[in-house]
Amino acid sequence: QSGLRDGFPLGIAYVAVAFACGIVATKSHLSIFDSFFMSLTNLTSAGQFAGLSLIAAKVSYIEMFITQIIINIRYLIMSCSLSQKYDADLPLIHRAITSFAVTDEMFGVVCCQQGKVSPFYTYGLMFMTIPSWCLGTICGCFSGSLLPKALISALGIVVYSLYFAIIVPPSKHDKVVKYVCLASMVLAVALAYLPYVKSLSSGMRIMIITLVVSSIAAILCPVKDDIAATTAEDTIKAHKEAMKVELYDE
Repeated sequence: QSGLRDGFPLGIAYVAVAFACGIVATKSHLSIFDSFFMSLTNLTSAGQFAGLSLIAAKVSYIEMFITQIIINIRYLIMSCSLSQKYDADLPLIHRAITSFAVTDEMFGVVCCQQGKVSPFYTYGLMFMTIPSWCLGTICGCFSGSLLPKALISALGIVVYSLYFAIIVPPSKHDKVVKYVCLASMVLAVALAYLPYVKSLSSGMRIMIITLVVSSIAAILCPVKDDIAATTAEDTIKAHKEAMKVELYDE
């Protein structure tokens, strides 16, 4: 239920963004079924918009393959991070299914959860977001070019407001999270204007930001092992109880 609840606002934002994606798909001469199938199998707005642009330009499959890898390579890093949120003995089938739901927004939502996360929480997010993304794409395909360009551009702002909704609550309670978010924003602006680096794709810049900021944060503010700490506390308590029993027997 918590996954469905947290996935509901994500679903609303996905409908808005996918609506614009459906309009672009129609302009790229894709059928409604092709557009729907693309949204069903490709849960990334940046990758899908880039793919539609390449389809319209009639590029080769090799070029499209390389472009998609560069844009979406950041999800490899996100997947490694999310694997730490699940139990170590989680079956492979659950890991394989939840890996399909690794998007920027769902990554932020899952990471903000306290402690370990059940795969069924991620399934709740997927149940709300995947149909919403596909529904928005279909609606956009039917609408075609009926809506003005200004409104289509405004729909894309919804997903950015969603990012703030994800990062602001944990930033209020954790200074490390706040500083990491601020550092990421500053570095993102710098990479967008620095020579040589600004020519890189957005996916590559995001990967650089993730590696640099997360590495510095891990060195300066390492996260303690909760399991080890809990085990140590339990051991100390057990020793104290044993000492009490020995004193009582004496």
